[in-house]
Amino acid sequence: MLLALGGGVTGDLVGFVAASLHRGIPLIHLPTSIIAQVDSSIGGKVGINHPRGKNLLGNFHQASAVFIHPQFLQTLPEIEFINGMAEVIKYAVTLDATLWDLLEAEHGQILDRKPDILEQIIRRSVELKIQVVEKDEKESEYRSLLNFGHTVGHAIEQLSQYQMKHGFAVAAGMLVAGVLSHQLMGYPASHLKRLRKTLNLFKLDDVKISKYALIDIWETIQTDKKARRKQPRFTLLDSNGQPLLFQAVSREALRNAVDVC
Repeated sequence: MLLALGGGVTGDLVGFVAASLHRGIPLIHLPTSIIAQVDSSIGGKVGINHPRGKNLLGNFHQASAVFIHPQFLQTLPEIEFINGMAEVIKYAVTLDATLWDLLEAEHGQILDRKPDILEQIIRRSVELKIQVVEKDEKESEYRSLLNFGHTVGHAIEQLSQYQMKHGFAVAAGMLVAGVLSHQLMGYPASHLKRLRKTLNLFKLDDVKISKYALIDIWETIQTDKKARRKQPRFTLLDSNGQPLLFQAVSREALRNAVDVC
């Protein structure tokens, strides 16, 4: 048995070893960062990065148990706490309007790490992740809705040589996906404005996408594991805010979106 004690990178690495050793040995997660508590320790995805792509080497290996103790977050560096909030915002925007309302109304309490509100948002995020995974464990279709923001987000991580933290990259990716949703799928302008505001409230809006050449982003997402025959696929949102899966996006459409981010 292996115990993964740490944040998302630790959990992914230990999980990858557990999945590989003797073709799979028991794994227990004890996540200590918010990104690990609400996302990476839940659902069985384990893997490691490669110069050719994010999480390119990996497997599905469900943990025997996950023990979440929000008290660990009290000593987390601020940048790591903010980093993890991107995944909570993803759940709110794609799956739970009530959670989105809560994030807006209580953002000060959340950033101050008040225990009661932290437990509330962690519990709800875990519930949402479990609901999705139970419907589609191996990400054949429905689970891909959790990739909202991750197509461009993973590209930014890779282009930064993984110096850009996952949550900040995903936040930038969510903004691109939000703009694409508005331009291509009729996602309301008011919702897009609200997404921008929420990212700002949690200090996740300072990634300069223009720092990265569009051709580099495009070529990177062509090799993303979600692409089909080098055609990038996005999780977008429709006019009612509901996820649309595996949406093909042209380079011109991506350019138009990036230009207004």
